[in-house]
Amino acid sequence: MEENANFLAAKGMIWKNTIPRAPWGGGVYERTTRLTKKALRRAI
Repeated sequence: MEENANFLAAKGMIWKNTIPRAPWGGGVYERTTRLTKKALRRAI
């Protein structure tokens, strides 16, 4: 994980994890991924 953070830092990006006390914050990303997969399956 540190290797990824270093790679992104070299590209000028910031690595941010989900806040430990708020794991539900990643639910938005999970739902977006699920909706995208569903749409792609219907299109194929």
